[in-house]
Amino acid sequence: MFLRSYEDPKDVELAGFLAATLAFGSVSVLKGRLEALLLALGPSPWQSLYHYDRERTRLADALSGWKYRFIPSEALIWLLGGLARILQTHGSLEALFMQGYLGSGEVWAASEAFLERLRHEAVSKGQSLGRPILFLLPQGNASPLKRLNLFLRWMVREDGFDCGLWKGIPKDRLCAPLDTHVFRLGRQLGLIQAKTPGRKACIQLTESFLEACPEDPLSFDMPLSHFGMMRTCSRRFEPGVCLACPLKPVCMLAQPEPPEG
Repeated sequence: MFLRSYEDPKDVELAGFLAATLAFGSVSVLKGRLEALLLALGPSPWQSLYHYDRERTRLADALSGWKYRFIPSEALIWLLGGLARILQTHGSLEALFMQGYLGSGEVWAASEAFLERLRHEAVSKGQSLGRPILFLLPQGNASPLKRLNLFLRWMVREDGFDCGLWKGIPKDRLCAPLDTHVFRLGRQLGLIQAKTPGRKACIQLTESFLEACPEDPLSFDMPLSHFGMMRTCSRRFEPGVCLACPLKPVCMLAQPEPPEG
């Protein structure tokens, strides 16, 4: 929704990153917070951040009091400052990400390098990384990097939902954005064996998608995540719902109990 409010690819990319980075919690509340953020950034978010030195005071005033869940305006300003310095140096987020991808040939490694650089740019020398920044820009081997993988899906794939602005990464190298809905359904459908929604589960889900569609594994992500978000599935067998469900033949919850003995 927010990506398609812009025509300039640089603005689409930046709006997409901000939307994906804040993509947690209530969608209705998030929508209002994103609208306020993008309104403060003006008609061209890229221009506002590229000229951040002259825009910083205006943005700080416009976003004073902004808050989403446990993310305060101070953390948001830090994030915008980090993005500004990357844009001033590289021109786009794609240029920085591709630097890591071309060096490693691997999306996970490029994602970690991208987030590390952004954390470095977002936090001034001598300051410690606060919980909000560590949440927005996660580090460590356990994170499934759900929100960054969502952003990459938007940028790399191209269909009715995804914009396909980045041409240097093949679709079959993407990793699945693992949210709570996808993790639960992935377990029920036998696509995930891991018991916690971490990186291992993300890799297992991606491999399952690859087996089903090697050329475009994330074509399954949108239908699966939105099926979960519809809350039709109650996480237990209910004949009135489960017997009519199109996923019944492969859902573990809908299988008959084995006979005793």
